[in-house]
Amino acid sequence: MDAVDPDGFARITRVPTSFAHVLAGVRAARRAGLDPVKIHCVLMRGFNDDQIVPFGKFAREEGVVVRFIEFMPLDEGRVWSPEVVVTMSEILRRMAEYLHLVEIRHERSETARRYVFEDAIGEIGIIAPSMARSELAFFQSGIMICTGSCVVAPRTTN
Repeated sequence: MDAVDPDGFARITRVPTSFAHVLAGVRAARRAGLDPVKIHCVLMRGFNDDQIVPFGKFAREEGVVVRFIEFMPLDEGRVWSPEVVVTMSEILRRMAEYLHLVEIRHERSETARRYVFEDAIGEIGIIAPSMARSELAFFQSGIMICTGSCVVAPRTTN
C-alpha cells in the first residue's frame, strides 16, 4: 500500500475506487482472524512521504502492523537516487512528531525493527537495507515480486 487516503491511493494506483476495495480486504482479513495483518509501504520522497503519520494512525485505527520499507529496487530498469529515499531515522523522527514510539525487543534474525506507540496501541516496523547490511551475516530475507525477481536487501536477484 502506498497511501491510506482514498485520493492519494487513487492517484498512485490510477484506479478511482481501489482504496475502498483494499480497505475492505484488510478488514475481512482481520475479521477472519488473521493476525497479524501486515501492510507494507515503500516510501519515496515527493511521492508518498506525506503518508508516514497517516500510516501510523492507520495502524492504530485498523489494528494492523504497518511496515515501512526504506528502499527497495523495484523500479525495473529505472535508477533510484538517494534523493528519493526516506531513511529509517527520518521515518522514526517524523512518526515521533505524532506520537512517541518504543522499540520492541527483537531477535537478530528479524528483518524489521519493530515499534509500538507509547500507549501500546498500534505497531509499525521498518525494513531498512542500512540495518540489513550490518546484520546480513545473521539473516537473509527476500520478497518475491510480480516480475519473478527476488529482492534481497540490498540487492536484487532473478
